[in-house]
Amino acid sequence: MAAPESEDSVIPLAIWGPSASGKTVLMAQLHLETHDGQGDWDVYPTHADSLKFIDQMQEYHLNNEFPPATSVGLTEQIAYEFCNRETGAKALLTLEDRGGKDFEHETLHNDARNRINTALGLVLMIDPTRDKRHIQSQLSHLLRLMHTDRRASQPQAANPKDQRPIAVCISKADCLIDSPADYRRACQAPDAFVRENDHWDITPLLERFCANYHFFPVSSVGVGLHHGVIEANTFYDESFNLRIKTKGKPFNLMIPFAWLIGQLATNS
Repeated sequence: MAAPESEDSVIPLAIWGPSASGKTVLMAQLHLETHDGQGDWDVYPTHADSLKFIDQMQEYHLNNEFPPATSVGLTEQIAYEFCNRETGAKALLTLEDRGGKDFEHETLHNDARNRINTALGLVLMIDPTRDKRHIQSQLSHLLRLMHTDRRASQPQAANPKDQRPIAVCISKADCLIDSPADYRRACQAPDAFVRENDHWDITPLLERFCANYHFFPVSSVGVGLHHGVIEANTFYDESFNLRIKTKGKPFNLMIPFAWLIGQLATNS
């Protein structure tokens, strides 16, 4: 089924994640992983700032480097359009990545808050390397804030839960992969894999506030496999800078977005 030609057919998506949760690397690798024309999806930058971001990220990629954290006081505007070659489905993902403590409790800016509330589908980034209480506190604050905004705008809504599809991405998921069996399960049954490894106890929070969510373990650096043994795909160079090896492959980068778009297309 071909998508309509009007701008209204482009599904608005939004992404949330605390500072250093992996948003920048994910956005960089999304374009790098799809620009060769493989797979079902094309990912296009939609304005000059996105093009500048991609050029910068390609330089880091060529040098096997991680991009630096967004500087305090700096805001990066990134917007991608997803286009499915077969179905014609389209979606627009916007991210305003601010440096420092943005997305912490006291600094969720109104424009970011508005994007989160008006998007038809959401990507939530959870950093599994952070303290469990920190993860729960940040996620709880976001979900309560979304709930309050939703009830204020829809006071007559019968169901208090958020009905939108929400892709909950466990970033840096390579740290959860200890064996080839782990890797296969993370790729073939991502939701089940995360639920089996929910050491952060975030499922009860999501159950309370969200009606339609799905877990995805994602890794922008991936893992290596050597003689049947899983190996880390990062290393420290002689200057003690963390770098990315060339042999590993990122995993599950596109499927959260494909799931969101599929959910919204099915329900439209």
